Amino acid sequence: MDGYAVLASDARPGTMLPIADHVVAGDSVHCHRAGSASAIATGAPLPDGADTVIPWEDIDVHQHAILIGHAPIAPGEHIFPAGDDARRGDILARTGEIARPGVLALLSAAGHARVAVRRRPRVRLIVTGDELVGAGSEPRPGQIRDSNSLLLRGMLKHEGADVVAVIRCGDSLDDVRTALLDAARDADIIVTTGGASTGPRDNVKHALRTLEATFAFESIALRPAKPAGLAQLQHVPVIVLPETRRRHSSPFNSSQYR
Repeated sequence: MDGYAVLASDARPGTMLPIADHVVAGDSVHCHRAGSASAIATGAPLPDGADTVIPWEDIDVHQHAILIGHAPIAPGEHIFPAGDDARRGDILARTGEIARPGVLALLSAAGHARVAVRRRPRVRLIVTGDELVGAGSEPRPGQIRDSNSLLLRGMLKHEGADVVAVIRCGDSLDDVRTALLDAARDADIIVTTGGASTGPRDNVKHALRTLEATFAFESIALRPAKPAGLAQLQHVPVIVLPETRRRHSSPFNSSQYR
C-alpha cells in the first residue's frame, strides 16, 4: 500500500509526525526512526521499527510532516508479512493438478523455476450418427446438426485435455470399429458419443466387444445417460457417452423455428 510507515504507538489521533525517510520497492531494509514517518511505496520492504502503514489518502501532509487523523491506528495494517502467501512445508501444487497461470505464478514466487510435469492427455473424440451434418449445413428431413462434438471438445479442453481429433462416423458396426481402432493408435483417452444404448444401430459397445475391449461398467443408475460406460481398448480408456442432441435440438427441426 502506498502511504507512510509508522510505529502504531506513535500515531495517536491529532499527532504530527515528520517525514524522515522514503522507501521504494527494491530498496534494502531501512531503519525506522521512532516518532517519525517513512514514506513508502507498494512492494517496498517495511523499515525495521515500523509496524503499520497508513495509506496516503488517509493522511494530511503539511510540508515535511503528516497529520494523523482521528481514526485509531493498529499495528499490522496494510502490511504483507513474510510467509503470508506460503510457508516452508506448505503444498503449493498437487500431483495431477493442471498447471494453470495461477499455479505457475505461485511456484515461480516460491523459487521453483523447474517442476516435473506430464503432457496433456491426448483425447480422440468419436461422434457417431448417420443423421449428423455439420453446424453450417442445412439438415434434410431426418438429419440434425452435430452439437455434441463442440460441447464435448470445449469441456475436454477446459479440463486440460488435448483434443487431437474429432472423428465423425456412421452407425454401422464397421464404421465404429474403424473409428475406434484408428483412435486407439495414438490416443491416451477415447471419448465416444452416441450409439451407446441397445437399439439396432447402437453399435459402440458391440464394436468394443468384437475388438476384445474390457468393460469396467456398461451402464449407470442415472436418467438420462443410463447407457454410459467405461471400457479399455488396447490399454486405452474408452468413455462411452450416450447421445443427448435429440433432446435439446429437436425443437429446431420444427416448422415454428424455420
